[in-house]
Amino acid sequence: MKRLEELTLKWLDDVISHEERAELEALLDGDPAARQTHADFCAVEAALRSRVKGFDVAQAAMLKVQETDFDHTPAFEDDLLDSPPINWCESKSPRPPTRSRSSMWRMVLAASVLLAVGIGGFFYLQQPIEVADAHLGLAKNEVSITRNGVTAVAAAGLDLQAGDVVNVPEHAVAAIHYDDGTRITLGPQTQVSLLELTRLNAASKYLELQRGTLTAHVKKQTPGKSLQITTPFAKFQVLGTRFTLQADAEMARLDVIEGQVRASGMKNSTVIDVEQGQYAVAETQSTLAAKPVEPRISKGLITLYRFDEGEGDVVHDVSQVAPPLDLHLDNIDGADWLPGGGLRIGDSAMLSSTKPAKKIIDACRKSGEMTVEAWLKPTTASQSGPARIVTLSNNTSNRNFTLGHGGDDELVSHANDRSVFIGRVRTSKTTTNGIPELTSADNSVAADLAHVVYTRSADGKHHLYIDGIERASGDRPGDFSTWDKNYRLTLGNELTRDRPWQGEYFLVAVYSRALSPDETKQNFRAGHPAAPIQVGVRK
Repeated sequence: MKRLEELTLKWLDDVISHEERAELEALLDGDPAARQTHADFCAVEAALRSRVKGFDVAQAAMLKVQETDFDHTPAFEDDLLDSPPINWCESKSPRPPTRSRSSMWRMVLAASVLLAVGIGGFFYLQQPIEVADAHLGLAKNEVSITRNGVTAVAAAGLDLQAGDVVNVPEHAVAAIHYDDGTRITLGPQTQVSLLELTRLNAASKYLELQRGTLTAHVKKQTPGKSLQITTPFAKFQVLGTRFTLQADAEMARLDVIEGQVRASGMKNSTVIDVEQGQYAVAETQSTLAAKPVEPRISKGLITLYRFDEGEGDVVHDVSQVAPPLDLHLDNIDGADWLPGGGLRIGDSAMLSSTKPAKKIIDACRKSGEMTVEAWLKPTTASQSGPARIVTLSNNTSNRNFTLGHGGDDELVSHANDRSVFIGRVRTSKTTTNGIPELTSADNSVAADLAHVVYTRSADGKHHLYIDGIERASGDRPGDFSTWDKNYRLTLGNELTRDRPWQGEYFLVAVYSRALSPDETKQNFRAGHPAAPIQVGVRK
């Protein structure tokens, strides 16, 4: 406990010594922040003691004032002393009066009224208000909810309440969905509490991130309201944006992907606005400051498409790795260039290289590793085939790798099977179709901007990430010796034109190595080309 709080408590309990009183006065003298802390502590302590005794301070005090004859203040003495929540600091030892009794009791009455009104306002501001509708949109691998002291495994679709604590264990993932479309994804080893909404916090959604990582896409909030997230080191206020937040026992880090987030330190009064393309770290010993995010990973990059041409039927490979592997749009009428960057395609269009993707195939066969990455926005959350987002293949049954959307047409049993991302990679131990595939959890896809990464490392592990958070992992033994050297790189469909994907592309990249979880997160933090993007120097 801080010394100021310790002395304030002794003063409230009237057990403070003359030396301690002098020390308290010295702490408060000339320090507005200390005086404010002292006043706030007094108000909270009064509220707590009043609430414990079941007494409505504001209402009772006002009734006493209305009943009191101010010309006969001493007659109020007994009533005042009989109202413990107002006179909650009983004197432990008599002191010689320094003022007349009438003057003293007028001051006591005035102070009591002011305290009562203040505490009444405090209670009013703390009254619960309607809680924004929220539910678990995703719960995979033993995600649990603690409610009223009871912990139980939770399933997707569960309605959430103020006071709920969402616990995400290792190798698990969860998502909180609000009715306005706001989505908050919780990574492994994350704990989040849904705090009670009150008039005081001016929030439409109020969370506390105790530990772990969350990624949020916040829809534009009602004027005067915001999403608020607290951590042990800082509080973050959001009106509508996309960001990721990580917290542990030592720090909290905010990365803004789109929009703006206001951050305020819990240990000091620093308040900053963090823009897209920036991050801020809150720690005990440091001051909040916005800094540019780290650049995208360039090591091992083979092809890179940024979809910023704005016109024409060619998307250029800007990886600076020779030879360039440009993609050609086969039906320009089925596609639209987007203002500010990006390309939207429908089911009648696709992009493809005009020759085999030799530089991809040779580099990946040599390393035994690969990463395919995409910033995209599906037209609909439910697609099937799987629909081909990025594929290095020849037809529906033969491929080297595929990043897809939705389940297999022959295996889809319900709509949720279509709202997934999938990864397939062919090895010496798999079929020519790269099956079995790696699949994200049901309902993990929305008709919204997403960063999707599929990796396979030489040790046989493959991983699927969405917005910087791992969504699935597994073993994929073997090597790439069976990769076909004649396959072309294609986006938006299979070369047989029967696995169309519909949506918008903002970035696609292929690496000849498996990006690590931290590197995947770094690329997510760097954003997409339609927003300011940090470009690194090739290594």
